[in-house]
Amino acid sequence: MKPTISDDIIENALAGDTTKEDALCLLQVHPFELFELADRLRYESVGDVVTYIINRNINFTNRCIGNCGFCAFKHNLGGYILSIEQILGKVEEADRLGATEVCIQGGLLPDVDLGFYLDIVESVKDRFPHISTH
Repeated sequence: MKPTISDDIIENALAGDTTKEDALCLLQVHPFELFELADRLRYESVGDVVTYIINRNINFTNRCIGNCGFCAFKHNLGGYILSIEQILGKVEEADRLGATEVCIQGGLLPDVDLGFYLDIVESVKDRFPHISTH
């Protein structure tokens, strides 16, 4: 039988003072009890207002030297790397479709430096300052 959420943890959560110990206890409770607490916190924070964003994930590459298991790139060294112009084309398409955010993501590349990644973000922000980048 899973433990229940204690009154102390609920009070801490409502006050915005959840501790690491509280979080570890919350991992042990039944998911529906956790959902109920989360819904209560959401309601007390923002009421019944629900919002959403339209975003697009842009994979600038499918090459990766990592082995984290997060994606399906799996040491793919023969894949693609999009140019800045290709990335901007995808952002432009997303913008036309009403996106307010783009998630720019890709694998770990052994042959590029930090400037490569900065160029991507700076180019997107220069041309589309109203689009959030993630």
